[in-house]
Amino acid sequence: MAAFFGCETYAPYLWSEELGTSTLFELQDKFNWMRSIYVPSGMTPDGSKVVGGVIFLDRYTTAPWMWTADGSPVEFLKVLATYPQGNAVAVSNDGRLIARTLRASRVGVSQATVWRDGRPQILPSTQLWSAVGGNPFDQSVAYSARRTHPMNNNGSVIVGAAGAQFLANCKATKWVNGVEKQPSTGGVAVQSSVAVLVADSGVVFGYAVLR
Repeated sequence: MAAFFGCETYAPYLWSEELGTSTLFELQDKFNWMRSIYVPSGMTPDGSKVVGGVIFLDRYTTAPWMWTADGSPVEFLKVLATYPQGNAVAVSNDGRLIARTLRASRVGVSQATVWRDGRPQILPSTQLWSAVGGNPFDQSVAYSARRTHPMNNNGSVIVGAAGAQFLANCKATKWVNGVEKQPSTGGVAVQSSVAVLVADSGVVFGYAVLR
């Protein structure tokens, strides 16, 4: 099924070119607010599952969400006590694995995580912070939803960034089957780097700020 998704400043919409239908995502009761922005970030090939992040404008908080084409409303994904905010960035082809970035209450502290079959799991890192497809110093959920593809189709490779206290220490990072690895810059001195795309073959694309 060929499907497309989009979002205004309220709720996501999904259009199916094959079926000729459109679906406005139903929101959960108390979250059915006008002052919220739902940003879709990833979708399974058949359009049966969409993931993303929401910004609650009145509360200045964010949350990762998932929608399944079974008539259910948008579901908020379980977070961690130490990282109560964030957004979902990518979903595997089978819909079982969702890559996310969760944030702590204070600015700039985040943790790359996955949501596997309903269970949140931290992607281990030797750095102070980590993020999927971006970095935690970008405050808008929409930033992480740019044209990124930070996970391959089966979820075995996830890319992003990790670093110390400041953005200048940001380093492109990938997790291969849950193990953190930082790609080499080939001897080129860089101030920071971020990985944003990964192909099914394992090729990683990103950008770097030169010194």
